[in-house]
This record gives sequence, structure tokens and C-alpha cells, in this order.
Amino acid sequence: IWFQNRRMKWKKDNKLKSLSMANQAGAYHG
Repeated sequence: IWFQNRRMKWKKDNKLKSLSMANQAGAYHG
């Protein structure tokens, strides 16, 4: 189960990273 937990954590981190990047892009455009 540990690998599943790590995958979930990685997914969450990836989502957060993409979100922050999108926010930065929006700030640059705005």
C-alpha cells in the first residue's frame, strides 16, 4: 500500500504544482 500512498502524494504534489504554475501564468497575463 505504501506505493499507492506515494503515488497519491505525487499526484497531489503534481496538481498543486500545475495549479501554482497556472496561477503564475495568469498573474503574468493579468
